Amino acid sequence: MPIDAWDGNTEKMSVQSFLWAFHRDVKVTTSSADKAKAFKMYLVPGSEADDWFARLPAATRTNMDLIDAALDAQYPSEATVQPTPAEYATDLLKAWLTMEELGTKVKLADHDVWAHHAWANKMLRLAVKAGVTTTTTYIKQVHRELPGPLCTKIAKLHPDWAAFAKAIRDVNTGELEQEMKEKKQEKEEHDKLARLVEQQTGPQASPTAGICAQLTNARISTPALNQARWPQAAAGANPFQGTGGGGQGNLFVAPQAPYQAPPPRAQFQPQAPCAPYQPTTMQQPLTGNNRRTFFDAITCIVHHPDTEADRRAHGDQQQQWSRFTGTSRSPSTDPTRFAQGAHPSIRVNASVAVMVTTPTSGSNARHHASSV
Repeated sequence: MPIDAWDGNTEKMSVQSFLWAFHRDVKVTTSSADKAKAFKMYLVPGSEADDWFARLPAATRTNMDLIDAALDAQYPSEATVQPTPAEYATDLLKAWLTMEELGTKVKLADHDVWAHHAWANKMLRLAVKAGVTTTTTYIKQVHRELPGPLCTKIAKLHPDWAAFAKAIRDVNTGELEQEMKEKKQEKEEHDKLARLVEQQTGPQASPTAGICAQLTNARISTPALNQARWPQAAAGANPFQGTGGGGQGNLFVAPQAPYQAPPPRAQFQPQAPCAPYQPTTMQQPLTGNNRRTFFDAITCIVHHPDTEADRRAHGDQQQQWSRFTGTSRSPSTDPTRFAQGAHPSIRVNASVAVMVTTPTSGSNARHHASSV
């Protein structure tokens, strides 16, 4: 077989491999001088190897033995790393024969061989490399992992690996093939029956399908609070001062309704200006205490006796007061409202003028004129 020219790259082909291929190609019977003459034709022109050969002495280039020595000096051989016996033992325990391979044929060196025969020879080579050929080491472990039809046809105990491999090769291939065909047919019928049962009954429902559906549709809701039990507190009110009885103040209020966006505002329309603000005084109803306080206060005011002349004097006083104050009342913030001598002709220190009957008139004190 012709070989390719060598360029000196030892990563693609080592020196030893090139020399062995060269000597095979030029025949063993060829003389050393003829081999040396033909050697240059097996080098790539202009390559590293061709340049090296050109720099050799002329006497060396004509002797093949000297060329071999020069090659070993220029390209020293590299020692290859071989797996250890422990690594081969690991491969031995992992190289199992499967049920699918049993009863089939494989291609080895362009020949068809039974798969279990090729497997037995492979295991024997691994046992040799692991150094356990003459022992029973690992035989039980490998026997235990054999496919059922093959495991039942060979014995469990063997003196060495050679006997174990021979027992595997000696198994009746016809019986083994027939048994594997029956098992394959039985498996096909079982699968066919399983498919028919599944088509008739449909897929088996999961035992938790019902509860899963209920949990999927479940919703967690919050019950509405009793509005009567939790009254709404007024804005700005003290939550600790309520009228709900002991321990039932306004601290707890009813939850507010969910927020809703207000409707869109209407277009602005100008309106008439509002009337100016007029402050008013809220008049509270009189009580007994108010009345007593009022009567006690008016005792300090000058009163007109209940006579005809005093009634006329009282009327004149009211007219003077009306002329003095006009149609509007003086504001409560006016500092001269109750000042003594605010009007020279009015000799009272209050904004009211009253006329009261004395007890000698035979009746209780009564108001004869109202405030102005």
